[in-house]
Amino acid sequence: MAALFYIFTYAMIVKYEKSYFNVLVPVIFFQVPVYFVLEPLNIALNGLQGSVFAYSYAYACYIVQFCVFAVAYRYVTPIDSRFINSIADFRKNNDVKYFHIFLLSVSCFLMLPILYEYRDMLAMPRKIYENTRSGYGIFLFTTALLNNLAFIVFLFTKRKTFFGSIIFFVFLLANIYFHGSKGQFITIVMIYFAYITYVLGRKMGGKKFLVNFGIASAFLVSLFAVFTAKQSNLIEMAVNISSYSDYTRNGNKVIDSDFPLQYGRLVVEQNLYSRLPRVIYPEKPKDFGYFLLAKTFYPEWFENDTGSPAFGMGGVWADFGIFAIVYFFAWAFVLGVIFKTLVVKLKKTANMGIFILVLFFMGIELIPLGAGYLVVEHLFLAIILSLFSSKKMAVQFFQNDKKL
Repeated sequence: MAALFYIFTYAMIVKYEKSYFNVLVPVIFFQVPVYFVLEPLNIALNGLQGSVFAYSYAYACYIVQFCVFAVAYRYVTPIDSRFINSIADFRKNNDVKYFHIFLLSVSCFLMLPILYEYRDMLAMPRKIYENTRSGYGIFLFTTALLNNLAFIVFLFTKRKTFFGSIIFFVFLLANIYFHGSKGQFITIVMIYFAYITYVLGRKMGGKKFLVNFGIASAFLVSLFAVFTAKQSNLIEMAVNISSYSDYTRNGNKVIDSDFPLQYGRLVVEQNLYSRLPRVIYPEKPKDFGYFLLAKTFYPEWFENDTGSPAFGMGGVWADFGIFAIVYFFAWAFVLGVIFKTLVVKLKKTANMGIFILVLFFMGIELIPLGAGYLVVEHLFLAIILSLFSSKKMAVQFFQNDKKL
């Protein structure tokens, strides 16, 4: 039943945008397999892992968040934001020809110390990822951000050569590979599709979308195979993939428990402490925000510091209890209106800053912290890139080959 809401809502946006790739696709790409394929499969194999109420409430929250955002985007009039207008006013994107090379070079340079220290794990990038989650975050997240920004600038660069593009992609993909994160590859794919849809204005038909979606899905499964190479057969790999559908089950644990109501404390900590690098603030607690749920429900996993499971909407339940669905409704409505405003502006001017904000509100985050809502950081990036690429602020070094 819940899947029907997703289908009808997606069809509404396809009709509105006249494109099968649209704002809902990044969310669908990750949520539909997790909520409507792997989770039902897990229930069929292992039975319900939570009360009927917990499952019902969780899926009600998923539906509200997905549908309210889409309806607000489709039907609500965009707001007249002076702040967004000020970013969009930098209409002229100058061809910063070498800036993407500079960004990627800095990213590769920052990765060198990590690659040297873990040089015996270069064939197992997932091990590098697991061993650098604490203490190296400022380097990993910075290089991941620079990779994404380099690709965005590359897309907006008008004068590109075939050979130069090949070299760029070789270094970009290699750098992402050594991060050991599957999500960063998918981010690059989603950035590209968003660019051709919302910047170039190309509509993607049904057949083309199915082909691209099939390729992306096969690519994702291949990444699972690469990053879980220690699994000896397909069955073990399938079990590993199915473990990524535990969001609902973990959320059920919170709903069905007597975990004390936090009255918003977790969401505040999640957005505060996630912005403080441990290098700068060594005393930063490990159990801040939603990590407190990991410490409570998965203490061994939390203490081993090899990653903590996600709790889906369980984190919001821990803060607001039965009123969590009201939080999801209000927040989804606000995001839908903001996204509508940004898309309208982006159609008028192909501005890198506005494009970054469009990506963020589509669910494509350029800073893969996995903690906190990094809207302030993405706004800062949008302003900086808009200023840098504007006619008034562009650096002449990237403008005129004769001055090189």
